Amino acid sequence: MKAMDEASNLGTWSAVFESYKRYGQCDDGAIAEGYSASVADLLANHWADTSKLVTLANANPDFGRFVLKHVDESMSLDQGKSIRDSATNNCSAGARKLCRAILKRFMEFDAFDAPKK
Repeated sequence: MKAMDEASNLGTWSAVFESYKRYGQCDDGAIAEGYSASVADLLANHWADTSKLVTLANANPDFGRFVLKHVDESMSLDQGKSIRDSATNNCSAGARKLCRAILKRFMEFDAFDAPKK
């Protein structure tokens, strides 16, 4: 299935947004796991690109909620540490709302202390 193949191989926030528009209704099971992997990778390894995420999420609040849903316990410990550190210490003024929401997600599922991987 194209959605499954695509979901875990999204390298930019624009690509995540386009995939969300095409397949957001399929966000379950293996497809959801793929989206979570892409979101974790982008937040952990491409934090400098979060301004694009902020722009997309501000214009499309449902997309912002979609991304936050995929900040979840499936990420690795290293990804969790990187994301939490960036959201705490490297948050630009324009991204503060996003950073607070990301940190809140960590508290909701205790990802920083006990990720599954």
